[in-house]
Amino acid sequence: MSDSGTGNRSVENTTEQAIIREQRAHRIAMQVAKIGTWTRDFRTGVVEWSPELTELFGLTPEQAPRAADEFTALVHPDDRARFGAEVAESIRLHTDYHFDFRYRHSSGEYRWMAGRGRGFYDENGEIVEQAGVGIDITEQYEARELAKDRASLLRQIGDNLPHGALYQVIATPEGARQFVYWSAGIGELIGVSADEALADPVKLYQLIHPEDVPRVQVAEQVSLEGLSSFDETLRIQHAKTGEWRWVRLRSAPRRLPDGRVVWDGIYADVTDQKHIAEALMHSLERLDLAQQAGHIGVFDWNVETGTVIWNDEEHRIFGLELGTFGGTIEAWEQRVLPEDSDSMQQAMRAAMSRCEPQMDFAFCIVTPAGELRSIEGAARFSYSAQGKPLRMVGVNIDVTERLRAENALRAADRRKNEFIAMLSHELRNPLAAISNALELTAGKPDAATFEWSNIIMRRQVAHLAHLVDDLLDVTRITSGKIQLRTQRLDLADVLDSSAAGLRLLFAQRNQELIREYPRDSMPIDADVIRLEQVLVNLLTNAAKYTPLGGKVSVTAKRDGAEVVLSIKDNGVGIPQEMLGEMFELFAQGRRSIARSEGGLGLGLTISRTLVEMHGGTIVAQSEGEGLGSEFIVRLPVAEGPVPEAKEHPPIESETSGSTKKLRRLLVVDDHVDTAQSLARLLRLRGNEVEIVHDGDAAITAAKAFQPEVILLDLGLPGMDGYEVAEQLRRDSEFSRPMIIAISGYGQEEDRRRSREAGIDHHLVKPVSFAQLDGMLRHTRERD
Repeated sequence: MSDSGTGNRSVENTTEQAIIREQRAHRIAMQVAKIGTWTRDFRTGVVEWSPELTELFGLTPEQAPRAADEFTALVHPDDRARFGAEVAESIRLHTDYHFDFRYRHSSGEYRWMAGRGRGFYDENGEIVEQAGVGIDITEQYEARELAKDRASLLRQIGDNLPHGALYQVIATPEGARQFVYWSAGIGELIGVSADEALADPVKLYQLIHPEDVPRVQVAEQVSLEGLSSFDETLRIQHAKTGEWRWVRLRSAPRRLPDGRVVWDGIYADVTDQKHIAEALMHSLERLDLAQQAGHIGVFDWNVETGTVIWNDEEHRIFGLELGTFGGTIEAWEQRVLPEDSDSMQQAMRAAMSRCEPQMDFAFCIVTPAGELRSIEGAARFSYSAQGKPLRMVGVNIDVTERLRAENALRAADRRKNEFIAMLSHELRNPLAAISNALELTAGKPDAATFEWSNIIMRRQVAHLAHLVDDLLDVTRITSGKIQLRTQRLDLADVLDSSAAGLRLLFAQRNQELIREYPRDSMPIDADVIRLEQVLVNLLTNAAKYTPLGGKVSVTAKRDGAEVVLSIKDNGVGIPQEMLGEMFELFAQGRRSIARSEGGLGLGLTISRTLVEMHGGTIVAQSEGEGLGSEFIVRLPVAEGPVPEAKEHPPIESETSGSTKKLRRLLVVDDHVDTAQSLARLLRLRGNEVEIVHDGDAAITAAKAFQPEVILLDLGLPGMDGYEVAEQLRRDSEFSRPMIIAISGYGQEEDRRRSREAGIDHHLVKPVSFAQLDGMLRHTRERD
């Protein structure tokens, strides 16, 4: 038994080391979890604060209250009474207290704290000391779901501080295990008293987690055979609560004279450390994910040695493989643009010479692949007591995409402003012409002047209507509300009809339109109206931007599974920097802003979308300004021939035949000038016309006047046009009159609502009176 003293000293040393390690783990736990501790001596009245607790309150150690009432003054007024009651009750019952309260930070802000305390009493039951922890739980109150997890961890750390027990176990040559000693702490650890553990060692083994048993058995056998130290961490189930706890068993074996082996060891509960480690691991994982998602790199520069440490994201930002960074400040400088490297070094030296705590910076780098990237960042400096710079730790953020987006946003905003200015210009021009023409007709002009003024006003009104149509088309395109009505066509036929409609434009500009394409060999499936819209846009642009007397050529051919159409001019050309933006909304550029022709520059945006809806592509080409331009459209070839066109009977002219003239017309429009001018035109055709300006009046007038046709505006005050139509159709007396909507609302949704309300026709302002007059002449009355 001569080795027992040595064994005891070994156990004592081991125990002392374990306590030191546990204290260190405790400090780490307190720092990680931001927990402060305090003690209150009831004999002296002095309250002692830990550094962590003073930091939570934003105080220096000198500012920390030393008296209980001073501390209570920092508690929120609404919580003080309950706080005092909880503490008093815990003292009366000799129990711990758990209480969440609000405290005042040095900044003046009230934050939440979880207070935990325990009293210590003398032999007479009088309290002599209290000790506890304060945990800042502000974030838990702001994010309750996260707070539950963190509060649980904090309670475990606060309520189950690391503890352990000593033990001694003997292994016989036959393989039996016999515990000969357990300290009293075992009861609290696993719910089995020391006497129970000594009497039934098998019971302890049965509490080991089944997954850990094989590993523990192997480690025990290795220790037994080689008399090597035993050190294993495993899970033990608490005998009373069923809770699984992590424990660490460490022991040193020695062989007794009779051949038995005895292990003298320490049993430590490391559950809290495990939880802390897991929480730290999850926190680091979240931090790493945040750094990757935000392109945030972290660096640590040891100023004294010149070494630099990067995280993984910093390598990715600089375009380097992990571990290939040189690890020095010089290696960093080599990857920064020279001009930025010089300015950065000057800024860092200046900051450190003034012992500034931190600095913000921005610089550009070039990756090994030759990519230019923009970096922004911030760093903090550490200094010695003498002011010597020691470290610079900071973050870098790759802001390349953000700067590109900001530049693109500024460019889009500039284009939008240019477009608005152009829209104002395009609206004011026809209005000025109309105003001038009206002035000419205000007196008693001769017939020639009156006719000329009439032509001017008609042309400018048509121009305004065209501008509005372009704006509506863009709206429908951007909202995805355009639907194609495709049919089998030959591209040559569409080209012929588009060119025919622009014959007068080219003649007025003395321009030559050259067409070269085959017949009956370019079948496509297309919406003829929308495809003609594309071709007219492209041909009109070519005419506008080609000088008088210039040439525009249209060629088309079949190329495998596609037909390729080219519209080429020898006009003003397109700057190279504008080629990539020609089809973007609001991207007119100098070509449009300095133009002499009208238009909003929306045609190319509309054209590209329509071509893409047909499954095709459109691109612009130009050698530069003054060298002309070419627009190339590719469309998929359709399988099968183009059906022969059906012959349609001739449309009867307005003057042919004798149709029954509609005599009673009701005009409903809240715009007085519009209503009166339309009524005047209708009366000139011999119709009897009544006018009202709101929905309620329309219902009353319809019952009294009994109109054969109602011309109905939809945007009426009070009861709108849809409601007027619905109410009239519900009355059997008004199932017969025709209702024609004449409105500024022309979207497909507006037309659908018109049909559902029982409206027969939907016309969009401004309506050609010839169109309306023809509709009134050739539409039969309802049966």
